[in-house]
Amino acid sequence: MIAPMSSASAQDVTVRIIEEPYRDVYAFLGVYFEALGAQRADQGAQTIADAPQLGFGLRLISARESNLQLELGLEYREMDLKELSGPDKATAFDMLIGGRMYPLTPTFALGNLAFRVTLAAHGGFSTGDAFGAAMDFSGGFSISSGTDPNGLVIEVVGRPVEYTIEDLDGVWADVLLRRSWILRAGFQFGP
Repeated sequence: MIAPMSSASAQDVTVRIIEEPYRDVYAFLGVYFEALGAQRADQGAQTIADAPQLGFGLRLISARESNLQLELGLEYREMDLKELSGPDKATAFDMLIGGRMYPLTPTFALGNLAFRVTLAAHGGFSTGDAFGAAMDFSGGFSISSGTDPNGLVIEVVGRPVEYTIEDLDGVWADVLLRRSWILRAGFQFGP
């Protein structure tokens, strides 16, 4: 049985829909891993031509309406020096600021994969086993799907600054880490 509804029990319901406007992306976060590079290390007459090195890092990239972006980076690297008579390894923690060429539109595409040529230059300082200036140059590709800039970044990184690891206790001779290069692979995330 259905009872009739009185007009006194009826209520008006008001629904208000608020649309959030689109906001442009202002920054990307990048995480990466470095390996397969060549690091030359000299200690007196001893030399390691290709000391193994590994690294990882974080970077924050501005995402303005330009192909040139500001970039901040934190990196940690470790070089294997077991072949020398000094320390077993050398570590470096770099804090860098610089610029990156990151095209807004893909350089070319293969199907749904978009490729962007990317170049960067950074300067800053390094601490760890040696303290001093740090610099790196990189170039490679960013691979993403369609027009979405989030994706995989593969680069070759060159570090032109040499580091000296000093033995403050006088147990072993100083180690000179020469210019190096390394391969970098990572992911870039945006909001």
